[in-house]
Amino acid sequence: FIMAAYKLLCLLALVSCTVCITLEDFDCPARILAYEVAKRHLQQQVSPVDSLHYVFDALRLSLDCNQTFMETMDRKELKRLANGSFVVHVNPPSCEESQVCVQTLEEAIEVARSTRILEPESNPAVIKMHPGRYILNKTIQLGAEDSGLSIIADVPGSVVLSGAVEFCAVFKPQTSKQWSAPLPKEHLDEIKRARNLYMHTSFVEEPTRAQEILREASRLPWAREPNGDAERDLQPTGYAAAVGSFGPDYPDDNGSVYIPLTSPSGNSSIFPYFGVDMDPRFVDSEQNIIGWQWRHISGTARRYVDNLNFYNGTVPTGMKYNATPSKDRSGNPVSGFNASGWTKEGIEGAVVHIFHPAFWGNWVFEVKNVSAEDRRVLFGKGGWQESHGGGISHQPFYVEGVREALDAPSEWWIDGNKNEILMIPNNTDFTKSVNLSAPYLKQLVSISGGSNISLVGLTFAWTAPTYLDGYAVPSPGDWAVHKGGTVTLTDTDNINIEHCAFVRVGGNAIAILGGSKNTSVQDSEFFKIGDSAIITVGDLDLDDGVSVNTYPEDTSIDGCHFHEIGVTGKQTSALFSALSCKTHFTRNIAYNGPRAGINLNDAFCHGHNISNNLLFNWVRETQDHGPINTWNRAAYLHNVDGKPTMTPFWTTIAKNLIMNGPSGNRDLGNLFPTIDNDDGSAYFSAEENVLIYGGLKNYLGSDKRWVQNLVIFPGRWSGDPCAQLWGGENHYFVNNTCITSSESPLGLDGTAKGFHCCINWTSPDNLELVAHTSDNVYYSKNASWGFGCGNSTSANHVFTLPEFQKHGRALGSKVMSIDDISVETVSAMARNMLELHV
Repeated sequence: FIMAAYKLLCLLALVSCTVCITLEDFDCPARILAYEVAKRHLQQQVSPVDSLHYVFDALRLSLDCNQTFMETMDRKELKRLANGSFVVHVNPPSCEESQVCVQTLEEAIEVARSTRILEPESNPAVIKMHPGRYILNKTIQLGAEDSGLSIIADVPGSVVLSGAVEFCAVFKPQTSKQWSAPLPKEHLDEIKRARNLYMHTSFVEEPTRAQEILREASRLPWAREPNGDAERDLQPTGYAAAVGSFGPDYPDDNGSVYIPLTSPSGNSSIFPYFGVDMDPRFVDSEQNIIGWQWRHISGTARRYVDNLNFYNGTVPTGMKYNATPSKDRSGNPVSGFNASGWTKEGIEGAVVHIFHPAFWGNWVFEVKNVSAEDRRVLFGKGGWQESHGGGISHQPFYVEGVREALDAPSEWWIDGNKNEILMIPNNTDFTKSVNLSAPYLKQLVSISGGSNISLVGLTFAWTAPTYLDGYAVPSPGDWAVHKGGTVTLTDTDNINIEHCAFVRVGGNAIAILGGSKNTSVQDSEFFKIGDSAIITVGDLDLDDGVSVNTYPEDTSIDGCHFHEIGVTGKQTSALFSALSCKTHFTRNIAYNGPRAGINLNDAFCHGHNISNNLLFNWVRETQDHGPINTWNRAAYLHNVDGKPTMTPFWTTIAKNLIMNGPSGNRDLGNLFPTIDNDDGSAYFSAEENVLIYGGLKNYLGSDKRWVQNLVIFPGRWSGDPCAQLWGGENHYFVNNTCITSSESPLGLDGTAKGFHCCINWTSPDNLELVAHTSDNVYYSKNASWGFGCGNSTSANHVFTLPEFQKHGRALGSKVMSIDDISVETVSAMARNMLELHV
């Protein structure tokens, strides 16, 4: 019925419209469409805050579309019974004689263990936490002895597990601008190591509003240059410009070991570097690089915690900077950088945040030295936050944690010698005590080896950043990750995280590692996350996924709300997946992040399901990605019915609304597809998606289907076609509808070169790599359908739809003028596709 209704709408669109579609006219209806999808999803969530307002603001519906937020939602109530033979109450307002009551979570866990010591799983227990803020002194460690345990909030959202030291600072004026306050003697060391600091009202009087107070708190800038706010600013705002590097690269190649595998051969990928990273140290007799899977040990891989990498890359050890204001390559203003008067004592503990030269992410380094005279910053440890490495040209950066940079309201710096905090007042009355929180724990809960454990209705907040801890490169995508999170699961089974919130955590929120199976993350919120929201990362020995079971499998992430992701880490996402199998990412809302919303780093096992999600406002600060990004640069073995194979399961991407923007990308110099199947990606089926302001892409992969998608104005940001399908085997672009203001709605190629174009009707080898297209409907400028591409006689031949159909290609496809369809018709088509019946 749905497809029949959709086809009827397509037929009605053939009738000339009275008010025809333009990009400008469609922009606000597109945002309203996204808002309606969000509303449908968020009605299923349990939250003490009005999450829908966040979506409304992110879509700029008031600023750009003159809409007024007046929504109320009938929220689903959490009715979870404490199913267990044993219940422990934590911090109840009163304790009945028949109840077991304790004051802390740690005590409750010990009581539950002692009661169930013989057979914990056959004697499920419940820890019921009553409203309040629980400051953890150390990470909660759960294991096999805690199997069958549920930790639940008596009132969802009113129980906060915090990794921050809280203290009241009594300030006195020190200079005309700066005030100082002594640090409390308790937790002195933890506060002195702080890199984040929050100012807030007191929790004591309103324990049921604990989560709202977390959100309302002010994150205070750590004495930075240029001035800025990491939670608010997008590069280049709040950044200065580098102008080159100096000194040797790090690390050198000394002691490196290079492990290639030359057999078996790869699958049908024609990606030219499939399994090869252009490292010259392993070549055949004709100096051709060989191997289809590789690993670098030591040498340049020393910048990673496990001493392993897939790329022979280095990072700079110092940079030069521009002291005067300038503009970036897109013409956006960039601040100058003033390091005059900086001292050795003042830069102790400071860090520099700088983007990768290709804007694939960012690096963080400790600051070792600064010379204002030479305009140079010398780096200490760091630079492991992405996998490739590179140099420094003119990318944006800022430095924080410098005493002499303390010059703007709300900035702070801790004097470790005097045990005091310095701050420049904001609008807060500094004549009274000020409530401050300094995150120091990096991990709140770690579950290792346990099963059937549930965390329900809890809020996890205020953990310390992990960007200077160890990162690893799990597989040959571009990304490096910190293999840990605020909640970390390792080799677990059937862990359930439901109706939880992760608010202002410094690193990853949830890390699902090793052989963790059947993890469920449901109806939870992720807000202002330092790195990625959820990572799933396995651990294989080279290509071997057969003899080991050390990879996450059957992970379900359903009905969650991700926003403001990547506050400090810029190679981050709502979901990062590497060496993982069968992840289900469904009914989620994810927006406002620096890079891809979903990144699939490899094609090991595969079998993922990405469906019924809303994604928008991704790739806001980086380059060369889409809201969904995938790679397949190396083959892996896995089991199917007990037999090893290198062919992964198919991954399905269906029924999603994916929008590039509405904020747009900060540098529009690259293809900007909504589903970016990059570098050899294979075995994907994209079905019935609504894709706005970006199209589809294949880069030298194989085995993909794009069926029944609705693509709307794909060229808004970078002139993209409906689909740019470079050469690859077994590609089918069928029964899609595309509305574009371009005269070239499609890009095809029959070569194995990439960024090239040649279609030769007389060459079977060439035609095998040209995607099969049929039964598509194109609404284009002047009803044109053509693209420039070489053929057997001309390098500048323009292919037309009649020519393609003459050769048995693009059969059943139609092209009409964009003037023949209205905004109302396109909106109705999108609503029907998404099953939005308003």
